[in-house]
Amino acid sequence: MGELSEITLRVSRVTPFLVDLGGGKNLLFVKVETESGPHGWGECYTQADRDTSVIALVDALGRYLVGRDASHITHFLHVAYHDFAAKRGAMDFWSAVSGLEQALWDIAGKRHGVPVHALLGGPCRERIRVYANGWYGKSKTPADYAALARETVARGFGALKFDPFPGPWRTHLSREHEEQAVATVAAVREAVGAEVDLLIEVHRRLAPMHAVRIARALERFRPFWYEEPVSSTNLEALAECRRQISIPVITGEELYTRAEFRRAFELRAADIVNPDVCNCGAVLRDRLTPQLQQHHGGARRHPPGLGGHPELPHHRILRELRGSRARDREPRLRGPRRLHRRPPEPRSGHRAGRGRARASSGTPVSAARPALASRRRPVAGTMREQTLPLIYSALASSPNAAPRLEVLPSPPMGERDQTEGTPP
Repeated sequence: MGELSEITLRVSRVTPFLVDLGGGKNLLFVKVETESGPHGWGECYTQADRDTSVIALVDALGRYLVGRDASHITHFLHVAYHDFAAKRGAMDFWSAVSGLEQALWDIAGKRHGVPVHALLGGPCRERIRVYANGWYGKSKTPADYAALARETVARGFGALKFDPFPGPWRTHLSREHEEQAVATVAAVREAVGAEVDLLIEVHRRLAPMHAVRIARALERFRPFWYEEPVSSTNLEALAECRRQISIPVITGEELYTRAEFRRAFELRAADIVNPDVCNCGAVLRDRLTPQLQQHHGGARRHPPGLGGHPELPHHRILRELRGSRARDREPRLRGPRRLHRRPPEPRSGHRAGRGRARASSGTPVSAARPALASRRRPVAGTMREQTLPLIYSALASSPNAAPRLEVLPSPPMGERDQTEGTPP
């Protein structure tokens, strides 16, 4: 290992892998290989119908990365933002950069034979409490939420995160929808008792007046937090809401740069921040966030790459551990799930359909690399606890093994009116 740490590891190849798990969106992994040493893996954040744009950015940034020393992480990030993006970043750009940076840190850890946290000063805790998310997929009524909440708590979870608001997403809600959201939280609290923490997800959708009014109605149920009640593009409005709400307010998934986080801290716009390591610049950005936070003496933050309360990880972790239920999605097409390139075909209505691509005739093609379509492995069962480790295994296995990656079909899900916007 000492010899490896002394040689220059130049990047030889950057390969994105788009993985279809049969849900509402795909997972995008990126593999960075070096000429004579280890390779690294990272993950880029994706949204329905936007994964191909992130892949295009990974490919384009990869051309700037090939031939560089894999240990020059900070310099590459500088080049990516200043030269490639010309200081005009966006979610898709930061998602691509984050996955590449994660992969470079993975290489650094392997090069020195230590976990990445050892290169950053070591861990801060040995155990992290988790919460369940995505458990309420088929729920339409408060009674539906309550029944699934009891089932989830029975699996051992002591904290439940959920969005109680009926679709479609709108900034201004009817009084009926406000009352339904409050009734849903009330039903879940009654179902699970006082000892289970309830984490209310709002997905940045509300106008301040609705956010404040609903929060006050929810206070008696003692929510653990109130996540992104207002879009972070208007941090002043979020700060105004926080001053009028007694529930801890959380933000961060819509913030991508140090300047944006700094502004949130200066305004004291939130009690908790949850930077997403897959779209906010990955390890270095996530490490600098608590330094800004400490300087301004404001919000608490999630552990790097995990998000949320210091004891609760970012929803992305549990998103991969949840069952096959996914909320606000159309019924899935029956048949084998494939890694696809073809974008969704427009449906009847005012806009193109979001989410999964339609099944196409002929040989399936990977959205990242055509050769990936032939590397598929059957995955038994529908629980993400089983599928995620197999995905990593399939992607990391030797090309000579010719692995097959295929997710078995799940039963169709219930329909839900969510024509405008879906959870990320």
